[in-house]
Amino acid sequence: IEYDKEKNRLILSEKKALEHYSEEARTKRLGEVKEGDTVEGIVTGVMAFGVFVDLDGIEGLVHISEIAWEKVSNPSVYYSVGSKVTVKVMGVDETSKRLALSVKRLTNNPWEGINDRFKVGQKVKGVVSKIVPFGAFINVEKGLDGLLHISQATGPLQIGQEVEARIIGIEPENQKLSLSLKEEQQQETEK
Repeated sequence: IEYDKEKNRLILSEKKALEHYSEEARTKRLGEVKEGDTVEGIVTGVMAFGVFVDLDGIEGLVHISEIAWEKVSNPSVYYSVGSKVTVKVMGVDETSKRLALSVKRLTNNPWEGINDRFKVGQKVKGVVSKIVPFGAFINVEKGLDGLLHISQATGPLQIGQEVEARIIGIEPENQKLSLSLKEEQQQETEK
């Protein structure tokens, strides 16, 4: 929207670029996209709460909770503006003419069949993926984080630290996996 060679300045506007899509064209395109469709788009914005994606004239949001099955704290680790992304359409908001999108729903849910792979009392290895005031999340397999509550820790933890913990609870319906370092330490001491 502005080019000033003397000041070495170039100002661009994504909004102006998208204006070439008429309201009629956007409405037509919105009518073509259905819930459940898998489509490819371009990332137009990365925010703390998710990623905006342009699907050939209509915009949608991949909420932070729909980026991946594991806990996502920073969407910019996964995407940057201009990257291509394949998404699943979760819903269409007719009022805002925006789409609710998901990336994680294109992959298998790691919580399905969890009781076949893990049992209470089982020892698991994992990597600390996130520290929170009430404990830490431990990634035990791709897309599957367990919570190590602060009351079950044996000392301070750091992101990236590898740990061996004991499973003390599995709630697939709530997508909760509870871990303990105290239980693991106690079992090792008893041996």
